[in-house]
Amino acid sequence: MTVLDNDSFLTQLTKLFEKTKPTSKKVYLTMKRHTWESRNAKKVREAEEKSKAVDDQSLEKDLKKEDVDDKEYPCLFRAECGKIKISFTV
Repeated sequence: MTVLDNDSFLTQLTKLFEKTKPTSKKVYLTMKRHTWESRNAKKVREAEEKSKAVDDQSLEKDLKKEDVDDKEYPCLFRAECGKIKISFTV
């Protein structure tokens, strides 16, 4: 997968759409929040949070804290058409 800057991504995306116009190929676009946290680190963090929550009240407080997330996370955009894959982060 090729990671590009914003302008290059849009240029390549336009080319992908132009290539697929006369054919029946499809372009798949995906977007997801990127947290920079590995799966193993996330599992360990979630296990620690569950062990800290002793009763239902503390669990509800933790869930409310998670709902209000003040952090700004980058977004990962991907485009895929057959074997061609491009992406960029914002």
